[in-house]
Order: sequence, then C-alpha cells, then structure tokens
Amino acid sequence: MTRIPVLGLFGLLLAAPAHAGAWLREDGSVFLSFGANIALGDGTQSPVNHDPSLYVEWGVSRDTTLAFNSFAGKADDSYTVEAQVIRALPLPESWGVASVSGHIALRQFETVQYDATGAETDQLDRLAGVGLAWGRGFDRGWLSAETRIMTNLADGRIEGKLDLTGGYDIAPDWAAMLQVQSGTGYADDPYAKLLPSVIYRVSDRLRLNAGVTQALTGDQGTGLFLAGWVEF
Repeated sequence: MTRIPVLGLFGLLLAAPAHAGAWLREDGSVFLSFGANIALGDGTQSPVNHDPSLYVEWGVSRDTTLAFNSFAGKADDSYTVEAQVIRALPLPESWGVASVSGHIALRQFETVQYDATGAETDQLDRLAGVGLAWGRGFDRGWLSAETRIMTNLADGRIEGKLDLTGGYDIAPDWAAMLQVQSGTGYADDPYAKLLPSVIYRVSDRLRLNAGVTQALTGDQGTGLFLAGWVEF
C-alpha cells in the first residue's frame, strides 16, 4: 500500500482556504487550521487577498469527516462561513484515495447597498454544492486534485473551483508545496493563482506553512501568507 508521508499529508490539508480533500480524518480526531496574509503588494485585490481563514475538521467515523470553514475577503468586504460533510469513495489502492463532499455556505457582504427605495440593505448569499477530490501519495511526495461546484440558492448563479496540489518532502522536518487554484467567483469572474510554499514541522502536533500567493488573473497581485495547524 502506498502511504503518503506525514509532511505531505499536512501540506495537502493546509492549502488555504483549507479543505479535507481526499484524505479524511481518523475517527475521533480533530484538526484546526488557521492562516492570514502577512503582506500584500500595493493595489493587490482579488483573488489574492482572502484574509484571515479558519478551518476545523472532525473525524466522525473512518469514512466520514465533518468540516467548518470561514474566511474574509478584503476585495469585496465579504465574510463566508461554510459547513461540509465529506465521505470517502472506494478506490483500488493503486489508484490513490478519493472523496465526495456536500457543502452549505453563507456569505455576508459588509459593503452598504441600497434597494429600489434608496434604503440601506445587506446582502446575504446562501449557497449549496458538491465536490470531488482525489489524491495519491508517493515515497517522498503527493499529488491531489479537488473540484467543487456551488449554486447561489437565490438566483441560481454557479461558482466553480479546481485546485491542483503537489508536494515533496525535502528533509525530515521540511516539505515544499506548489498549488494552483482556479475557478469562477460570485461575480462570474474567472480567477487563477499560484501558491508556492514551504512547510516546517514544529512538533508532532504543530506545523507552519509560509509562502507566496501570486495571482495569474485580474491585477496579478502578490501576497505573502503564513498559516499553521494543530492536530488533536
């Protein structure tokens, strides 16, 4: 059986905004991930500047993980909270691992808007969707792919994403990771960004991830991010 290295598994789980991906939590285990941008280039906007983020997983059984995700978006003054149910999919061991997920989310826009009468109004989007993830570990690294489709329940607008991740263990306590995140946002605007980073093992329970976020679309802005996770 091919086993993904410890640092490799961490790298996959920590990609922000985090997601359980194909590898699920063990029964009864809890995982906490947190991160934020520590610097942004002048004029940097979406899709680089989601900040900060918090992600929690709970393994409720061998084949099921529950997850909670929250993050803020500076470019659109938004705040999103999301709940997920992730189930393992049966695959032959030589094919890697896979999972399917169901998602519900609320997204609040803090920017003041006005209705037809000129009164102030808040915008609260309700979304639901499904996702698929695949991953495979190697002797000193891993590859994964994750896709998701979300629907705005008010107007039927579709949002999609595709994340590709690769990592490599370069030393006992160090790993390198490269991720490409792409998709369409709430305004039907396509985005793509590149996230190279390094991962450092502080202890058996704590690890840190630091890297660069480089937008490939829009203003092509750059940001530096720092994240970490704690496992119980």
